[in-house]
Amino acid sequence: MAEYRKKIFTKKDLELEKKGKSNAAYHYMGSAKVYSLIGEALAEAVISLSK
Repeated sequence: MAEYRKKIFTKKDLELEKKGKSNAAYHYMGSAKVYSLIGEALAEAVISLSK
């Protein structure tokens, strides 16, 4: 598996993964864009279910 990861992921990819999987008090690296997209998708799902 380690060999496969080395072939597929760049050093930058692995650094981003490590940062994103940290035990910090936030998720998705604190990205407001990610939170807003999740909220929008949830709202659209709720609205479509209520029709």
